[in-house]
Amino acid sequence: MRWILLIIASLCEICWFYCIAYLNHVSWEELSNFSFIHREDAGLVALSILGYAGFGIANLILFTKALRQIAPAVAFSVWTGLALAGITLVDGLFLNIQLSVWQIGSIGLILIGVVGLKFYGNT
Repeated sequence: MRWILLIIASLCEICWFYCIAYLNHVSWEELSNFSFIHREDAGLVALSILGYAGFGIANLILFTKALRQIAPAVAFSVWTGLALAGITLVDGLFLNIQLSVWQIGSIGLILIGVVGLKFYGNT
């Protein structure tokens, strides 16, 4: 269960990242005075705000629960590695960002490291 919580926390981190990325297209002024509601993409902006809060909170709660049973260094390594691999894969598969063979190979190495930590770690 602890590893499932950690994987879900990593998925929340990925979603949280893309909420932030979408909100980077909105100025702080638009956000602070709610003038973004006049934008054509107001629904997506509002969804990104809710996602930012929701995924951020879920991420922290799940990661904290996983830390109770997994060594902190292992948990942080796995959480960060899965989030990094996930963000890179989403970029390549859905956002049409070109990934080099070296990048894909590096993601493979990260995933091998995550599996190694899971099966050969002290947790």
